[in-house]
Amino acid sequence: MVREAIAVLLDNKTLVQDNFPAGSEVADQVIPANITPGHSKRLDWYEVRPKDAIDALGDINFDYSQKITLAYERGPKEGLTSYQSLASQIQQTLISYGFNVQLKPLYSGDYKKAMAEGTEMMFIGMLQPQYLDGAAFYELAFEREAQMFGNTYPEIVSLLQQTQAESSDRLRQDAFDKLNQKFKDLVPFVPIGHFSESSYVRSGNANALANAYYENYEDISNLAHTIQILDMDRPLSLWPADETDWNTFRVTRLLYDNLVETSFGSNEIKPALADSWSSNSNATEWTFMLRYNIQFSNGAALDSNDVVASFVALWDASSPNHTGRTGEFKFFRQLFGGFINEK
Repeated sequence: MVREAIAVLLDNKTLVQDNFPAGSEVADQVIPANITPGHSKRLDWYEVRPKDAIDALGDINFDYSQKITLAYERGPKEGLTSYQSLASQIQQTLISYGFNVQLKPLYSGDYKKAMAEGTEMMFIGMLQPQYLDGAAFYELAFEREAQMFGNTYPEIVSLLQQTQAESSDRLRQDAFDKLNQKFKDLVPFVPIGHFSESSYVRSGNANALANAYYENYEDISNLAHTIQILDMDRPLSLWPADETDWNTFRVTRLLYDNLVETSFGSNEIKPALADSWSSNSNATEWTFMLRYNIQFSNGAALDSNDVVASFVALWDASSPNHTGRTGEFKFFRQLFGGFINEK
């Protein structure tokens, strides 16, 4: 009830307009409008209705004197100038309705620790999907890092698993519609806005495109035949399997190829090493057909054994190639649950 009341009091349109980069989308659901299956066309977020919210809080004898802390991570963040301005605006809005809200800025290490332990009363955070699918917008918050919200939401997890189990777009959208409605009913958190990272390219560079994660460096051309890239950080390593840093991936994706990849300029999945693929009826078994005559940089031919060896290096903890910078293989563990032959 309290979270729903706060959702009704906050004007997301103003918050996005004042704090998000140009072109951002006001969130009416967890999933952005351009992700299908996923976003529900006939479901809107709560309207701003202060009187209804105050009346509802009065019905449950809400204690306005209790201190509510609003935590956020200090410093500039990708997409937003800072969380501080957004937090201050939310604080002032709630104070104007009688709430006792105090800001709690945390340094990065303390913020991450608090999120891991689920100790914060209220907090501002950013969820970045790890792949372009509606389920990815829920997985991080309710499966992989659910502890940040303290309590679990079994109804949401159950509906999320239904979206993951279906291969039909129509049936998946039906499941997403139920999931999005359940999220609105329970209000585990208040979605404010969606934004995409921006890439800037000098006018002398041709053919530049970007998707949700990367730029197409390999296709960019100019008269100098040289591309200079300014990124936030240098790569942490050149072996992407045990990394979670997108700046690292921007470089390593030029060194390694995938079976499939995300298109530039759209959300479509397109062929890479595989030119076609198919699954069984419940999407638990997939078959990829490799392109003909693919060669490594040393001239050796690629075949299915090389693909298997690559997966073994990731999946089999007993493999001598199962090594990395941290040894955690965090993304793989989150996506697939764990490893085989793990001690």
